[in-house]
Amino acid sequence: MQLTHIMKQWRSLYQTSMIKIDSLSRAIGSVLIVISYFVVLNVSATIGAAMYLVSHFLSMPYFVRTKGWDVVVMLSFLIVISIAKLIP
Repeated sequence: MQLTHIMKQWRSLYQTSMIKIDSLSRAIGSVLIVISYFVVLNVSATIGAAMYLVSHFLSMPYFVRTKGWDVVVMLSFLIVISIAKLIP
């Protein structure tokens, strides 16, 4: 009885402290946007556009889950622009 109570408390604590995978991917995407901006300006526009594309794809699931449809539309538009830059 006492062991199951401890297990329930541990599970509750673990679930509240766990970061959702889409929140983690949004954070990684945000960092990657800053890095890709540097790459576009100083290294290569094509490589930077590819990095932008990856960062936007990483950020998209979070905004779909939280119903941030304006951001989803904006990211979709930016994804199309990045793809257009990558097509020779």
